[in-house]
Amino acid sequence: MSQSHFDELRVTMEKLGALTEFTGWEVSVLQLRDVLAKDRFDGIFAFSQGTAMGGFILALVERPHLFPPFLINGKPPHPPLKFGVFVAGYISQPQLMQKIFREEGPFSTPTLHVIGIRDMVTQPEWAQMLCTHYVPSKPHWAKFFAEFMRSLARPASERVHIPSPTPPGPPRPVVSKL
Repeated sequence: MSQSHFDELRVTMEKLGALTEFTGWEVSVLQLRDVLAKDRFDGIFAFSQGTAMGGFILALVERPHLFPPFLINGKPPHPPLKFGVFVAGYISQPQLMQKIFREEGPFSTPTLHVIGIRDMVTQPEWAQMLCTHYVPSKPHWAKFFAEFMRSLARPASERVHIPSPTPPGPPRPVVSKL
């Protein structure tokens, strides 16, 4: 992910009147760190704004050294997660979050990104940076999510591809009216 992608996102957000400066998120990260230290979790399922934090936490449990305050007595609070599911997601703006996603190449945690081509809030291009603005709830999508998560319980060598319940749409150009 290049800096230009983040700069483009910031400019677009400013044009839309969205917040581009975030304060207090570090406290939230440390509170989530403490939760992770007490319990064990298999994965993260996050929607919309939650994907920004969920993706960051998923990245930190895999590479905690990139944000030393995340460590507890020099050790990670939780082992890497088995999966992440991100619906209508994006990477947030704080510089540290951007740095985490640019450092050291791709992450090894399997993730599923659900990007809505009709989403009026999160543009597909933003979602693709983390990888419609609602969690699909029709039965075929619920089955898909369940099959995806069950597949992650199997050893990596036994996992099979879980096809999307709907075919991908054609690429669509983004036309800004701002």
